[in-house]
Amino acid sequence: MHILLDMTQENADLLKTDGYCNYARLLGFRTKNNKSGLLSQIKKSADIPIITSPSKGIRQLTGSALMSLKADIHAANVYESIKAQKMTNMSPLNELTREIIKLPQ
Repeated sequence: MHILLDMTQENADLLKTDGYCNYARLLGFRTKNNKSGLLSQIKKSADIPIITSPSKGIRQLTGSALMSLKADIHAANVYESIKAQKMTNMSPLNELTREIIKLPQ
């Protein structure tokens, strides 16, 4: 897995030094919960960046946070490629263009 995901001891040590959690990635939310601007309030008060789009995250993050996000994207792309091979009529999803999930009320 280390080779497939290009994970090195140096990268693991850097993430450990920086406290592992350099950002939070929001995958989805219920639209009724955001009417009061809850997402905006969370983003403003969070101690770490809240990423709602990986492509925006790549432009916003630096250092070990950027390295970690790129590793997450790479792992997701590997997963999607394998999943698409198992399901013959499916194209792999691109993590950079995947939309945040918005569940209705």
